Amino acid sequence: MKIEVNLSEEEFNILEERASKNNIGISEYMRRAMLEKLEDDEDLEAANAAYAEYLKNSVATPADEVFARLGL
Repeated sequence: MKIEVNLSEEEFNILEERASKNNIGISEYMRRAMLEKLEDDEDLEAANAAYAEYLKNSVATPADEVFARLGL
């Protein structure tokens, strides 16, 4: 499947330079960057959901109590 992306000349030059530094073509560089961004977005969503769940059910433990439990 193909996707068309509109870039300024400056953006294209930056993209071309980065792809070249990685010894890959522009399309492959863009594909990898897009997949990495999608994965980052999924990780952020999971982290936000886990944090929200933690906030609903958390019980704070004072640091001195944690240190005592660990023998510190």
